[in-house]
Amino acid sequence: MDKFSLLVDIAPITSTTTEEREICHGREGEWLLESAYWVPATTLAADGTNYVSVGLNEGAGGTSLGALTTAATANTKGTARTFSLTSALFGATDVIEIDINKAGTGGTVDGCLVLVFAPVR
Repeated sequence: MDKFSLLVDIAPITSTTTEEREICHGREGEWLLESAYWVPATTLAADGTNYVSVGLNEGAGGTSLGALTTAATANTKGTARTFSLTSALFGATDVIEIDINKAGTGGTVDGCLVLVFAPVR
């Protein structure tokens, strides 16, 4: 079996402070979430007060696998940012939660989340 990527398009989120989306990959067997990237569609300057974060959780409301924030690092339109991930295995229907949060006035959150899975067995 080869690796595969799952792309999740996040349409512009402008008004809410928290948004959660649950997904699963749907492939038979167990797969390691090997890497994850956020490709923003909107540039957001780094701002320690008014920032956004995009996080990944193992299951709905579960353990954090990693997060990116604009508190200290800007999102630049079209430039991928790499998540530092905690290792986790996922079966076909195991849920990954995308957790989007805003602090202060935040900003527009939109872009593409890329998840790369490698076969385990």
